[in-house]
Amino acid sequence: MLCLNGKTAFLALGLWVQGVFVVGQAPQPLTLPAAPPSPIQPVDLRERALSPVDAARRRAAWARAMEQDPRAFSPLNQQMLQGARRGADWLTRANTTKGLFLPGIDPALTTEATGGPLGQVAAAWTLARASGAFGDERYEMRALQALLACLDDTQADSEDPQARHSSIPSAVISRPAATSWLLAAVCALETPPAELLERAESLAKYLARQAGQENLATIIAKVEPGTPALVAYALLRSYRHQPAAWKLEGARKALAIAKALPIEALPQALPWPILALAEMSQHDAACLPLLNSATDTVVSWQADKVDPRHPGWFGGWPLPAARGGLPTAPSCVGSAMALTALCEAALVARRQGDLARHQRLHDAMDRGAQYLLQLQFTDSNTQHFADWYRPRLLGGFRSGAGEATLRLEQNHHAVMALLGCSQDATP
Repeated sequence: MLCLNGKTAFLALGLWVQGVFVVGQAPQPLTLPAAPPSPIQPVDLRERALSPVDAARRRAAWARAMEQDPRAFSPLNQQMLQGARRGADWLTRANTTKGLFLPGIDPALTTEATGGPLGQVAAAWTLARASGAFGDERYEMRALQALLACLDDTQADSEDPQARHSSIPSAVISRPAATSWLLAAVCALETPPAELLERAESLAKYLARQAGQENLATIIAKVEPGTPALVAYALLRSYRHQPAAWKLEGARKALAIAKALPIEALPQALPWPILALAEMSQHDAACLPLLNSATDTVVSWQADKVDPRHPGWFGGWPLPAARGGLPTAPSCVGSAMALTALCEAALVARRQGDLARHQRLHDAMDRGAQYLLQLQFTDSNTQHFADWYRPRLLGGFRSGAGEATLRLEQNHHAVMALLGCSQDATP
């Protein structure tokens, strides 16, 4: 054992404190030099190892943040988010190895349901939106694979080699409408890859040229009243990722055609003008009065009271009665489209500080979400199916009350609407 006498121990103590105490002298006060101001801002250590793109995705994953702190939100908000998650998972399971989606399921016959080519684009659009909201790489990879498959199904325009459009037959849907769906689906990604953005530019060029042609107003608008507004919406979404003056100009031309159409002409087409006006309001405040008027019309069509004859209609959007006839039962697609439009209008009202309007829209959105949630297959309402078959149904949305067939379009609109309602609950 090492032993030190008193003098040696005192000397060792003085060396250990390195100048704080000097051997043989009285203790001196401890003074530290002032630290210079650091220009470095606090950094989230979890994002330090991430690339700028991955860090942006983490910050944008607002739905994942809601899932991690469910007590901060109401039970209805939690059900909305869970319904959106189940619906996105259903689309993920419906995606095949080649990037294509199964068109749907008919539980009564245990066979695949019929579906059109637009359902592929709709499903990819949904997963693209869900990937940014949840920060889920599974959704993103499936969406990218599906979008690449859809982009491969395009062709060059005969009048402009740099422009491309969808090759879906015009007998199914017009080329401007199908191309707008595809462009909006690509732009729904939080950070689209450069290759996809480059290919999306060719779609935007086609739409911008179509917006200035008379064909869009004279023929297409009569058959598909929502197409001009859909073209404007797709161009404005593309403008977010790659701003260009010609995109705004094309959107204004298409929106001018949409404004000339009576919004009550076809209720199913009404949500597209609202979505386009909500996007355009960020560039032109003159769109706000028309946006508010169209939004009020949509809210007035909602079944906001329980009808003893049709209690299951509450929260949905029955089509207005035509010339004294009986109203048509609400559908999943029609109600979800109206609900999605209200979600975008609510975001505009929040930015404008119009709290009264935002509250009215919020109440309508809560009612609409309750209607959609009752159309979804969950664990509780699929117990009568076989165990091996039940996973094929979980998360799917039925087309309406009394229906059981699941299709891609229904899940697209329902998940988009529930995500919009959930996002409105975020601070």
